[in-house]
Amino acid sequence: MAEVEEKYARTQADLQLVHSQIGSKKREIKLIEATTAQLKEQVSDPESTTVWKGIGKMFVATDAGVYTRSLEKEKKDVEEQISALGKKQQYLENTFKNVNNAISELMSRSN
Repeated sequence: MAEVEEKYARTQADLQLVHSQIGSKKREIKLIEATTAQLKEQVSDPESTTVWKGIGKMFVATDAGVYTRSLEKEKKDVEEQISALGKKQQYLENTFKNVNNAISELMSRSN
């Protein structure tokens, strides 16, 4: 019974962590989309326009086109991470259901 309760608590914590990670990644995508939209709106010639890309505590000058392409690649990477987290979430939800069923079964046996 203790093992099942431990697995229940661990699975629940992992599931909450995955939910928060997915939310964080979705916010990251919204930021990337907003930045890309602003660049497309503000910059008429992306290859000849210089923009400042923030890297940590400093900024680096780069072409708007290069920066836009790097944002698109970053968005694709984040979408892949969300997909992987979705699979992990589905696995954890199934595990959580199985643990709940096991607990219910143990409780019905003990009564």
